[in-house]
Amino acid sequence: MASKKTLVIFLLDETGSMESYKEATINGFNEYLQSLKKDGKDTLFTLTRFNSDKIETPYSAVPISEVEELTDETYRPDAMTPLYDAIAKTVRKTEEALKGKRSKPKILFVIQTDGLENASREHDRKAIFQMIEAKKAEKWMFVYLGADQDAWDVGTSIGIPGSNTMNYTGAKTREAFAVAAAASVSYRASPSKRTDKFWDSDDDE
Repeated sequence: MASKKTLVIFLLDETGSMESYKEATINGFNEYLQSLKKDGKDTLFTLTRFNSDKIETPYSAVPISEVEELTDETYRPDAMTPLYDAIAKTVRKTEEALKGKRSKPKILFVIQTDGLENASREHDRKAIFQMIEAKKAEKWMFVYLGADQDAWDVGTSIGIPGSNTMNYTGAKTREAFAVAAAASVSYRASPSKRTDKFWDSDDDE
């Protein structure tokens, strides 16, 4: 029996406050990517980089082997934090990418940010909460990596289980990405029927 594909979606903060940890973010993300590329033939990847000047998805549900590492030119922090709009647009792009496919991958949606929502124009917290709840019902796994904030409070306010959040300081950015990478690899290898045990993925009901 062929193994089930996994789609990893990474929503990456590219706002001005990330400038202080730009190098650590680039290195941390690239190491995250390399961890998933190992034994990654059944892994698809979506990347969205966001700030109030742009919400860009250069890769949408493509084989992970096609995803290039970040550089100083492709990761340039600036502007403010339209977190809600970025989440919504990435969910919609994923729905479009998977539309019509007979076999759906299991989905891991990782949100990384060091800022609080302050610039969305199209969606509010309630709309995002409802959207995430609907996707959790479809067995999507949501994870919130929050730097220099109360990640538990922010994550749970939009429907992400507290057990799927990570609180870290910006100075520990690279280490946080490494921990998330290990858990993502574990998730990929697990049947993962639950959506609230990212840090300890298994198939317990």
